[in-house]
Amino acid sequence: NDRTLIATKVPVSGREEPIALRNGEVSQVAVVAAAKSIIVYDMKGDLVYEKPSAEETPWDGECRGVAWSPDGKWLFSWGMFGAKVYDANDGTYIYHFTDHKSTVRDCEIDPRGRYIVMAGTSRCVTIYELRSEKLVHRFIESGITGPCTFDHAGDRVAYFDRGRGAKGGKVVIRDVQS
Repeated sequence: NDRTLIATKVPVSGREEPIALRNGEVSQVAVVAAAKSIIVYDMKGDLVYEKPSAEETPWDGECRGVAWSPDGKWLFSWGMFGAKVYDANDGTYIYHFTDHKSTVRDCEIDPRGRYIVMAGTSRCVTIYELRSEKLVHRFIESGITGPCTFDHAGDRVAYFDRGRGAKGGKVVIRDVQS
């Protein structure tokens, strides 16, 4: 499949940084550098563009991750107070989902590109419709949430609720449309 999305971490400047690969018409890699910039390279290693993550709206902290939409049209980053959406071709800022009241620890776009889910330290998991930017669900859990993911059809979301104590926690599965 030429639209495979791979997310991992790579060492940059002596620390591990989030990375995401974009395959398809244009093969590129995005790296969050020093938790402050999103840098996009082509597969030859040449710089395509660099975006300071606080350029449009401040993170007030670290940028925690980066991912491409399944169709490769959008680039997402997340950190303090939400997730940002950029045009993947040139890095133009489009929108900032700002519903979270603290750090977004994980974020994912459903396989069909309809929804975005965010989980974080506010015990909150939010799901938005991407095209309309409309809040679909807000789930409040007992502890810090994340990581989060969609099923293969994008109809259900799963995430980890760490609970209130140092031990335990549970995986929560919810329908997106219920």
